[in-house]
Amino acid sequence: MSRTRQAISSAPGDLERLLAFVTFNAAIGNTDAHAKNFSIVHYSNGRVALAPLYDVSTHAMATGGQQNMALRINGLASQPDLRLTDLVAEGVSWGLKPEAAEALVHCTLTELRDAVCAGEQERVDSSIPAYIDRQSANLLGGQRAGAGIGQPPALHHFTHS
Repeated sequence: MSRTRQAISSAPGDLERLLAFVTFNAAIGNTDAHAKNFSIVHYSNGRVALAPLYDVSTHAMATGGQQNMALRINGLASQPDLRLTDLVAEGVSWGLKPEAAEALVHCTLTELRDAVCAGEQERVDSSIPAYIDRQSANLLGGQRAGAGIGQPPALHHFTHS
């Protein structure tokens, strides 16, 4: 007897978590978030679930950083041109209700901004939290992610304490 398993279960939460992950990656400038950076966990009881995020970095800020995303969001490749409506439309295309997708994107961006403001910023280049906060604020305000940012400041070094 064979068992059929889906990569993303229909149980509440998997699609929402995936949209939160996509929103997070987009807001921080992780333009290298490709299909191999998303995994599933196979449990012994046959249940599958989306694995936690890994291999996450602000690639858009690297010296000569890539501004085109490895995966399209609502058909869009350019990360600085991404809007909140694109994130919501992507979630809707997976079967999420528009109101639920919008609420989830808003919540993810708001929590990201809160985390950046509360974080231990002295341990990282100060341009990282400022860049993430600005992009998140732009998206929440209905603007393009990169509005008013221009080319992201390149990271030349990291400070460690």
